[in-house]
Amino acid sequence: MKKILALMMAGVLFVISPVGVLATDGTSTGSSTGSSTSGVTTGSSSPTALDIIIKYLDEKIQEKQAELDTAKADLDTAKADLATAEANLATTEAALEAAKADSESKAATISQLEQAVSDAQSNINTLQQNVIDLQTQVLDKVSEISKLEEDISGLNEQIKTQEDKISEQDETIKIQAAQLSVLLSAIKASDSGNKSSSSPSRSSGRTPAAPASSDSRTQALIRNNAVSYGGNIVAQGGHVEINGGRSNVTFLVGAPDGATLNSATSLAASVGGSLINCVAVSSSVAFRTAKVNFYISGVNVGDNIAVYQVQGGKWVQLQTAEIRKDHVVVNMSQTGIVAFVRVPVLAVATH
Repeated sequence: MKKILALMMAGVLFVISPVGVLATDGTSTGSSTGSSTSGVTTGSSSPTALDIIIKYLDEKIQEKQAELDTAKADLDTAKADLATAEANLATTEAALEAAKADSESKAATISQLEQAVSDAQSNINTLQQNVIDLQTQVLDKVSEISKLEEDISGLNEQIKTQEDKISEQDETIKIQAAQLSVLLSAIKASDSGNKSSSSPSRSSGRTPAAPASSDSRTQALIRNNAVSYGGNIVAQGGHVEINGGRSNVTFLVGAPDGATLNSATSLAASVGGSLINCVAVSSSVAFRTAKVNFYISGVNVGDNIAVYQVQGGKWVQLQTAEIRKDHVVVNMSQTGIVAFVRVPVLAVATH
């Protein structure tokens, strides 16, 4: 503002200076009516120096006022821009602070997530180790179970062997008891015959004969499920395998009739062998296949024993599963008349 007033004063002095010179030279700067110059009278007066100065100053003032107004307007604009800039700055600063806070929060969240990921990875590693440990334990248990199964299988085989031995011993005892009974019966019969021949006959005191039994065997043979023929005894002590499974089933053996025995003797002769025994095998149990262990006295390991059965009126050879001391194991599909024949060479059964 001081600069503007200084400029105005300088302008005033600059204008006043030539006007003063004109006044010194006698030149009129005013305006008076009726004045004359060189005898010529004019009807108008020229502007005075003051008017010129005032006009000049007015123009300068107006110019400066316009500049001042422009400067004020620019100042107001600049203030408004400054206020806007300050507001924007405040907003930006607030946004920056918010961004910083959000960044710090996100950093904290990321740190927490990283910690959570680390913990989860640690848990996964622990679980994986637990799984490995469990798999190892399972493999160990499987190995233990396999070993136990092998032990159980071995024990079952031992039990089966012992059962077979016990069964054979039972059969042997039964057969020996039957043989002893037959021997005692023969001795008693011999003694009785001797007594009857030596005593006088008494027609009035004769004891009537006992009625004949349908089974000609002795009670000892019947009781021991055995049949005696030619000094050889055939018996069956149970534990027949039915349809591939072990059981406690016993097949009953009985003595055949004379015609059947004659037919078996002829069969043995036709195959070049000798008849060991012939029995009638029966059972109340239905079956498709049966593995029957017959006790046959006098049989040794390596003997050729052919087994035949009457099927459809014909002798059909059966399969022998095993031949050992005093035993012949036979595969059967039905009961009926069975003949045991000792042959020079054992042919393979085709039926």
